[in-house]
Amino acid sequence: MPGDFFATHDLEFAGDLVLKRFRSWERGEHEREWRALTLLAAHAPGLAPTPVDSALDQVPPLIWMSRLAGRPLAGRRPARDQLDALVAAISRLHTAIPPRVLADVPPQPWLADGAVSRLRGLAALRPAPGADADPVVRTAVRAGMHWVDGLTELGADGICPVFGQGDGNLANYLWDGRQVQLVDFEDSGRSDRAYELAAFGEHVSVWRDAAIETSALLRQFDLTPEESSRVLFFRRGFALYWLLKLRAAVDRDRGTLRQQADRLLALLDPPGSA
Repeated sequence: MPGDFFATHDLEFAGDLVLKRFRSWERGEHEREWRALTLLAAHAPGLAPTPVDSALDQVPPLIWMSRLAGRPLAGRRPARDQLDALVAAISRLHTAIPPRVLADVPPQPWLADGAVSRLRGLAALRPAPGADADPVVRTAVRAGMHWVDGLTELGADGICPVFGQGDGNLANYLWDGRQVQLVDFEDSGRSDRAYELAAFGEHVSVWRDAAIETSALLRQFDLTPEESSRVLFFRRGFALYWLLKLRAAVDRDRGTLRQQADRLLALLDPPGSA
């Protein structure tokens, strides 16, 4: 469940080319990025930058790619045609890689390590001073950790294997007036469609900054009942992830922390769950 507050790379622009210089690469971010660009160039041309060259063994690693003309969708509510193009881009990403090729792609990092294990690890994050002053935040944290305590890793029931970006940040979705294209594949890999849709729908850049209603967005995808159950599981996980991350840096945005607490509590007790 990625989405840290700090940039993991630097970009340099030169005409039609972009140079991406990695600040961190101990998790293999540079290798996943290059693999994704190469696969998408072969199986979904035009969806992502075209890979040009790489220096993956250099310190720091470098990747040269084509420069896309679009502007990030982040920070504003998308128009209807932009939302339709966004759904189309996500669907194309998920289905572009043939199953025989996808089977050899390393799994998305969070899923490889176990989402429940990662969530339990987040409990070690120390809250910023005053972060727990709001009783709703305290209640949400307790409820979220109680939920995690009763979890085991999900099995394979309802899984739909896809190639996933692994990061729902709307800043990585570019609109060029006709289509949406994607950038930033540091957390990409063979994934579960439910995980990927939850990662996008619960990202703060989506529901808060762009005011995209997650449930309405999910209705644009043909989810089976088993997938819908998995989506809810991962949505709860991502909502808890963001609550704990915001709680550890509450000086940045106290209002969003309270909104995130309300969001998690609603997901843990959805209508009709009683």
